[in-house]
Amino acid sequence: MTTFNNVGSMVLFEIKETASDKKAPFKTNSTVVATGTLSTGIATVRVESQTGTPAMTSTSSAHSHSHSPIVRAADEDKPPMEYAKPKLERDLGTIRVTFDKRVKEKVPYNMDGEMEGVAMTMISMGTSATNTVQLERCISTVRNNGGWGGPIFIITDGMYPRYQEVTTMYPNTFMIVVGKSLFNNEMTGFFRKLKFKRFKTQLNDFITSFDTSVTIANYTDETILNSDVISPIETIVYMDMDIVMAASIDPFLHFIHHLKVKVRDFIENEQQVCASNTRNAKTERKTPSYAIMFQDISSPLHSGVFVTDTKESNDCLALWRELMDKRELAYDQQTLKQLIELGSPPCDQRCAMVRMERWKEFFIFPTKKFMENGQLAPFVHITNNARAKSIPEEVQIDYFNNTLGLPVELYGVGTF
Repeated sequence: MTTFNNVGSMVLFEIKETASDKKAPFKTNSTVVATGTLSTGIATVRVESQTGTPAMTSTSSAHSHSHSPIVRAADEDKPPMEYAKPKLERDLGTIRVTFDKRVKEKVPYNMDGEMEGVAMTMISMGTSATNTVQLERCISTVRNNGGWGGPIFIITDGMYPRYQEVTTMYPNTFMIVVGKSLFNNEMTGFFRKLKFKRFKTQLNDFITSFDTSVTIANYTDETILNSDVISPIETIVYMDMDIVMAASIDPFLHFIHHLKVKVRDFIENEQQVCASNTRNAKTERKTPSYAIMFQDISSPLHSGVFVTDTKESNDCLALWRELMDKRELAYDQQTLKQLIELGSPPCDQRCAMVRMERWKEFFIFPTKKFMENGQLAPFVHITNNARAKSIPEEVQIDYFNNTLGLPVELYGVGTF
């Protein structure tokens, strides 16, 4: 059962530690207004009015699909956020980010400032995707469970009425309809999935050229080339549409905001060393591009969730697209492995991919037990061709209903 408390006062988010669990990395006034089980322990929320009287409570159960919106306390009421200190190092051609849970780092909390210039986006193309409710399910959880009120861009291949309804239902949601001229039509047969996944490499171009005075726009080559939009978007968070958001997105965005600074400093220090090297002293250097991804289970990088900077990630995205267009490998994550092998890091590398360990407070590949226990994380990657088929449908339905508060029409179970 998930309990939602909604009052206009300060929200205190506490992580309770169990004997078998390590303490979660965050302890702060939180935007999450829910009681549930985190991947590392029990998350409880105590909400009190300014006079200390108990708050009113509403409950989501098997017979109720009501979902209270997330309430954010004012930033000035929030203490610094504390999390496990990230460590950056070179590994497998990437900048690897690991977390030392023994050392905590406090960072001032300025969520309003850290949300400025951020957009989220998903891609839904082809009948195997657009005939399901996965996109609607994804956006519903981002808005209601993740508490994200900033811009969301749907990238799709048709004027689907259902998707148009989503842009009406959720303000600040936009729809980019990709024209035929932008597809690589040589990607057929064995490479047919790359035809759609290739657009992951064009997120920066699509979103920064979008005129938000309209809600829906048809895109061609000319749309991007002739755009005179001065976009305020600096950071783009991409997520596959078979992901659900089961916890507040705020801690992740807060962390990414500060990680980007650390990554820039790390790359700058590397380049200073390269420039001082006699062999490279007379070589004109260009600072490498970067993008941020989680580590995958079976390969270095996972492309289901990633973060780009609209100015500093473009070379990485262009190189990734070039490798896809060669049609040597059929999957986008295989081409990412090729990408990190290009050049000799750090001095001869155009793209320095950032590889975060799959920190379970942010990103989870769910199991049957995870769902049965009603556990939470911002990104829960169900995955159409794996967990969506291996986890019993009744377990998924119970999780969608009792933990996420989704209406029946958005479960999407058995439609993969």
